[in-house]
Amino acid sequence: MAHLPPIVADLAMILLVAGITTILFKKLNQPLVLGYIIAGFITGPAFQLFPHCIRHR
Repeated sequence: MAHLPPIVADLAMILLVAGITTILFKKLNQPLVLGYIIAGFITGPAFQLFPHCIRHR
């Protein structure tokens, strides 16, 4: 995804993780809102598993 602007790549990653957690939480019969919160935590800056958008000068 090097040809995409960083913001588009970040949004695609967030939507992908949210979709995966939605499917997982539906299968587990858990509230979807909890899945969205976990997806936000996974893609946020506190969790260092995924690369994040960096400001370039």
